[in-house]
Amino acid sequence: MIISADGLLTAKGGSTSHAAVAANGIEDRTFCSVMSASGLQVDLERREAIIVDADGNICHRLRKGDIVSLHGTSGEVYVGTRSLSVETDSG
Repeated sequence: MIISADGLLTAKGGSTSHAAVAANGIEDRTFCSVMSASGLQVDLERREAIIVDADGNICHRLRKGDIVSLHGTSGEVYVGTRSLSVETDSG
């Protein structure tokens, strides 16, 4: 399943978890992963995830087919699409 995705967002896990190691092995395309996303709670029964703020208030509900954008460096998660910008070394 990981190979069919463009990115990986998890509520738990770290840089040495199985999912993170598998994501690092994807060499044929750009791939982004955010592990242990703060405020992400997954409900397996309802097949959805919610993003909550520091007070536990639901900020957004994610369902199958929803699009999220991940910033692989900062770990920020955005609901919907974001433009991709590539920084180049000017030196």
